[in-house]
Amino acid sequence: MTTPAPALALLILAALLAGFGAAVRALTAVDGRPRPGHLELGIVAGVIGGLVTVAPYLIGGHPFGMDLSTAAVLGTAGIVAAADVAQVTLGIRLLALGWPSRSALRDAEAAVATGDPATAAVAYLRAVGPLVAGRRRRRELDARLELAQALVAAGDLNGAAIRLHEALEAARAIDDPELTWSALLRAAAIDADLDRLPVSRRHLGEAASIAREKLSDKHLANVFGELGWMGYLDGDRELAGICLAWAGRAAGSIDPASAFAASTTLLAAHLALADGELVGAEAALAAIAEMSAGRPNADLDAGVQLARVCLAFLQGWKDSAGETLRRIQPDLHRARWRSRLALPLIALSGNARHQDRPVDAAAFARAAAELAPPGGTLAELAAGCADPAGAPIDPERLTRLEALFPDAVRA
Repeated sequence: MTTPAPALALLILAALLAGFGAAVRALTAVDGRPRPGHLELGIVAGVIGGLVTVAPYLIGGHPFGMDLSTAAVLGTAGIVAAADVAQVTLGIRLLALGWPSRSALRDAEAAVATGDPATAAVAYLRAVGPLVAGRRRRRELDARLELAQALVAAGDLNGAAIRLHEALEAARAIDDPELTWSALLRAAAIDADLDRLPVSRRHLGEAASIAREKLSDKHLANVFGELGWMGYLDGDRELAGICLAWAGRAAGSIDPASAFAASTTLLAAHLALADGELVGAEAALAAIAEMSAGRPNADLDAGVQLARVCLAFLQGWKDSAGETLRRIQPDLHRARWRSRLALPLIALSGNARHQDRPVDAAAFARAAAELAPPGGTLAELAAGCADPAGAPIDPERLTRLEALFPDAVRA
């Protein structure tokens, strides 16, 4: 039994339409740009081809003629085949344009792993061009944000601010609310390292609007968690505690294995240390260890290790705390979000000085100065704590430190 020519032509058209849909989806995965119009045209072509095929049987009298019907379907199939070739060719071209970014990103990751932010910044910058040419929008955005972070660590604070602005412009140009929301959260943390907390809060306000209007309560909870960190870094324990409570309310049920749970628990541990609630801080740190078991995270691990140093010193294990800090310094330097590491060390330095332990105070302050972005006010404050007779301490920053750790510094 042979297959009628119109049916065979329709099968060919269906196969080509399936290939067209797959090519469009693959191209969207490459550049992150939705193409609903292309898919709608494919549907229209399929409907037309189907109608032309069955019209001779439905209407009767074969108004088009069997041969004409087959020719029409095959003509539609030819157009779809040409579209298939065009989409595949475009996809291959974009992949070829973006291919050089792979080696640049590998070089950047290797430089970050060895603690060389200047080399990492050069490599990330080298990757951005091919990613833009290849329309790899998600990876381009990641590379731009990592470039800004590397420039912060390298001490190019002005360059970092410029690159961060470019990254946010790229994020807003992508029609993806979750991607823009994620970029704003990362930008807020980077701006905190640049000691631009008002700008960080502005980013988080925009992220909160996106989460409330287009995403979910869990996204909003993450924003509140980051606002809590901004309050902590600004020396406002009350604001940090309120944001932490609202983060829990917005999240509803919290997945203990999530990064959100670990980050907010670490913030709670730091706030407990600031309030002198050492038992609560120790319990929070133990909970984080259970949450993150088997899921390494350099940033979280660095924060937890530093919090344990602070806890040990405040519990009276002062020599042990100093030894541990020297041991974990390589891990601290591999982490991002340096303001979250430098500020507790600056406060601990003031606590040690208040307890007449100038050697410990100087060691903690020097460690903070090495972690703080060079040239920023955190670095200036850390240098002043390491040598009070030398570099001047920023009075405004010192006031915020005193508010966060009232027993740590004495005028």
